[in-house]
Amino acid sequence: MRTPSIFKVITQLGLAILLAMMGACSDPEPTLDAGPDAGEDAGPDAGEDAGEDASDDSSEPSPTYTFVLDSIGVPPTAAGGQAPGFDLDDQATHSIGGDACQDRHLDFISPTGQPGVDNQFVGSVIDIVRDFVPSFSPQRALQAEMQRGRLLLGVRLRDVDDLVNDDDIALDLIVVRPSSCEEDLCPLTTSIAATEGWRVHNEDVTSEVRGSISNGRLMVYAETLPVSFPVDDILVDLTIHHASFAADITSAGLRNGAFGGAVEIEETVALANSLRSGTGGLVRATLQNSADVEIEEECNGLSIGAAFAGVSATF
Repeated sequence: MRTPSIFKVITQLGLAILLAMMGACSDPEPTLDAGPDAGEDAGPDAGEDAGEDASDDSSEPSPTYTFVLDSIGVPPTAAGGQAPGFDLDDQATHSIGGDACQDRHLDFISPTGQPGVDNQFVGSVIDIVRDFVPSFSPQRALQAEMQRGRLLLGVRLRDVDDLVNDDDIALDLIVVRPSSCEEDLCPLTTSIAATEGWRVHNEDVTSEVRGSISNGRLMVYAETLPVSFPVDDILVDLTIHHASFAADITSAGLRNGAFGGAVEIEETVALANSLRSGTGGLVRATLQNSADVEIEEECNGLSIGAAFAGVSATF
């Protein structure tokens, strides 16, 4: 039957793309730590220049902070209403009907009140999925994936000198598992916040992304971000355009977080075919009218965004 097929593929696509939006670095350090003292164990490679004079006792590496995301969601919304994400085209669209790419769909307002949020994953794609399965809730689906142990993500911040204002930090996205479980898939037996220890499962996700902290708000941006991520035993390769990641940060956690960006429709079609052979045409027909962001001067990008929060953790 085509209905379950397209529903599952689009759901898989959504999960894969949401994961890719995080923007991370594949830096194979086997040992991580959390909190302001983590830099003591970071070693001479913790910063760009740290290895130049390892004998200089006065040159200490910057602290490293690590978190596990305990909430990832796409809250329900209405056209022109509130949704997580970012303004990817520098324009707030309040009415539709023009020929320009950004005039094809209404923009949203961020939870903090910023206009112009581009998020057609919320505005169009979820509605399409609900045409097949009216009870579908991306919020419940994402939380269920986390509880099953399939969506456990760690965030590592390196080169952090100040959690209030720092103009150059590095962010890594890491797949984690509870340290008490040695399997590839580890369903949670308690909440993420109550889980005492974590281990690195996979950190070869993307290339390095750098950002900054301003007034306690973490901001990371990459014009293009190639991503490699396993979904259902298939290695997903995807490029995120205008990849953005932001959150209020303290040593205790990440709050009021949002990530967003855009994916090329045809690349998403190819991804659908790799997830389930022969479904690319269905996905193209489903998404072709949802494009709202120009990529390489063509209106072929689908915007997406989600909210998140995280707690301090030790890997």
